[in-house]
Amino acid sequence: MTNRLALLIGVRDYRGGPFPPLPVVEHDLEAMQTCLTASGYQVKSFGLGPGDGAGSTIFQQLRGFIRTAPKGCTLLIYLSGHGLHHRGKDYLVPADFDALNAEDYGRLLVPIDLAEALEDSKAHSLVIFVDACRTGVDLDNVDVKSSAFARWGKAKLARVSGHRFAIVLGCSPGQFCQFVSGSEPFSLFTRALVSGLSPEHPARSLADVVEAAQQQLDHLVTLHGKCSQRIHVLSEQSSGGPFGRDLVICDAYGGGTPAGSETDSWSASVSQSLLWAGIKGGPGAVSERLKDRVLAIVGACWRQSNERREKSAEDPWLDESFPSRVLDRLSFLIEHSDPRIDVTVGERALLLVAPFLREAVLGHGLRLAAAANPFRPSPVPAGDWHEPYRGKLEQAFQSSPQFVRKAARMLELKRPEDYKAVLQWLVHRAVLRDPELWLAAPSGLLPQGILQSLDAGAGSGATNPEELAVNQLFESSVALELAKCICSDPARLERDDGSQVLNLTRQLAPATPFEQTIRPRALGYLLSLAGWLAIDPRLFSDVVVDHVGLSNPLTPSALLRNVRLASWRGVGRTRSLHITCEHPAADLAFREYTSRAAGVLVSCHVP
Repeated sequence: MTNRLALLIGVRDYRGGPFPPLPVVEHDLEAMQTCLTASGYQVKSFGLGPGDGAGSTIFQQLRGFIRTAPKGCTLLIYLSGHGLHHRGKDYLVPADFDALNAEDYGRLLVPIDLAEALEDSKAHSLVIFVDACRTGVDLDNVDVKSSAFARWGKAKLARVSGHRFAIVLGCSPGQFCQFVSGSEPFSLFTRALVSGLSPEHPARSLADVVEAAQQQLDHLVTLHGKCSQRIHVLSEQSSGGPFGRDLVICDAYGGGTPAGSETDSWSASVSQSLLWAGIKGGPGAVSERLKDRVLAIVGACWRQSNERREKSAEDPWLDESFPSRVLDRLSFLIEHSDPRIDVTVGERALLLVAPFLREAVLGHGLRLAAAANPFRPSPVPAGDWHEPYRGKLEQAFQSSPQFVRKAARMLELKRPEDYKAVLQWLVHRAVLRDPELWLAAPSGLLPQGILQSLDAGAGSGATNPEELAVNQLFESSVALELAKCICSDPARLERDDGSQVLNLTRQLAPATPFEQTIRPRALGYLLSLAGWLAIDPRLFSDVVVDHVGLSNPLTPSALLRNVRLASWRGVGRTRSLHITCEHPAADLAFREYTSRAAGVLVSCHVP
């Protein structure tokens, strides 16, 4: 779109002081330029060429870009480099800045608050994304530390009349914008931001992009063992207020969306998963046919879950980001294993699908429960059951009379949210333990749409070897059994007395260029461990619901917030769960959960 303009400025290094060069900057600028161009922006990049790094030159570029903008357009500025805070203002460090000899910081640095220039602009809005103040800074330099880092991100934004203006910082006060080194280094914030701005992502408004970027940033922080990093927004209103929600800065799902994909966060998560990146080239490389099929299955899972959302009350215990976290843990387990696990393209496709299959099946159970009056725990005669799932709820209520009494007490105290939270916990218990949800009709309750998405090519008489391999890969019995492995007891994978057994190996499309050997049982172990590492709040002990509604309550929202911020940090060859729990019950729940996860790790092995 011609009314969207972007200016990208990066400063890789500068003259002197405690900051090291940043080879990551040019990679970040390239990724951001590619993303914004695909999102309909006219993009100009500046700062890395000869003579581009002087502070006065950069400042003139910024002011000129804003003041000459066409009427009513949306402007986006991306700044990448080192950041300083001096006398109440935040700055980008230009290449000609000498920190050891400079005295007039305000004149030599590049301010990121460009409200004055915007006052004279015809532009409708300006959003500035700042990826600065990175790790690698010499914090032992007291003089620089005291002036530069004490209040980074706390500057007050100048008011701009008649315009919309916000600055989005990649880190909060006291934190650093971290990056991953290597042959192709990248900033965690920029990679997360590119994900949210990408046309393949459903986010469109500033608030949606910031929320999507933070979610992806949390995943990257955990995946790469980094410290917590929170995006910080400076504006007259928060990014989640009317300003952030109304300001559309990108378009979702442009013409590049693969056929069969769905406009939802789950499909976006799968499209951007690092599991694709580990696939090698050759005859077994990922193809559009395979990727389309994966996205079609995940899209069907999303639609199934949407149906559950429409027909059930808001669920305080449900964390819809859980399956995406499972993908991140799978990427970590595969790419950081020692010795490294070699996982084929077909195996990766099955791993990508499994977490969303599980959520769709469990979501179907929640929809059935929602139609069976789950907030009436008192016994209902069998003859009065209008929905078949009522019988399963009756069993759950009868097996936990203490929680039924607790719910009744919450109702007496006129605390309906706590009343529903207690009963919804019991609903989850019923759904998690229901084997019929995984069986097809007439003996089970498995959604027909899920079966159809898995068996889309069954019986088609396909002769194309690639199509045949894809059809065989997603055989419903195997795919569903793998989905059940998430957060399961590894001991069940060794059993051979069930109706569905995960074999050690399975061959697809034999004697063709697409011949592959799949190891279902090995994938089962990976999914079991990845599920435990992703932390499913529905699997916590009853101690969490015991403390709902007390004088010092543990709320489901606080527990889910803890889950999303938890990280498994490396300590030698082991992993330690790092999380700050403000409530003692949450601390106990996480300790119990960690103990169970450790037992799973001991039991798991990959043949």
